[in-house]
Amino acid sequence: THLDETQQDYVRTAQASGKALVSLINEVLDQAKIEAGKLELEAVTFDLRAILDDVLSLFSGKSQEKGIELAVYISERVPELMVGDPGRFRQIITNLMGNSIKFTERGHIFVTVHLVDEVRGSMDVETGLSQQDSLSGFRVQIDGG
Repeated sequence: THLDETQQDYVRTAQASGKALVSLINEVLDQAKIEAGKLELEAVTFDLRAILDDVLSLFSGKSQEKGIELAVYISERVPELMVGDPGRFRQIITNLMGNSIKFTERGHIFVTVHLVDEVRGSMDVETGLSQQDSLSGFRVQIDGG
């Protein structure tokens, strides 16, 4: 069956919501692993842009309801594929975006991704209210790096 653009958008939102639910369940399981000292991070290739796009689509409806501009900027120097833990990355970005939308009453939320050598922090989440959370420590590995 051919889906129109609105239906495709609903499917994308449902998929992103399902991923967010799985992420929430994993957070509960991760807490137990952290407490037991057994949390391990993956080192696999993943598409950072695809994850950010999924998370952005997950929160776009809520941000529009509140009249908050939501945007992601990724430096052209950031490679298409990264090596790291995509599940943890999704989890952290989902939590940051969720909290940003929850606690931003007006203005905008911009997520900007740069390489560490471009700026001192590798990722900033900044709200229109001048509140700022920084996330650093994500490393980029480029072919054999």
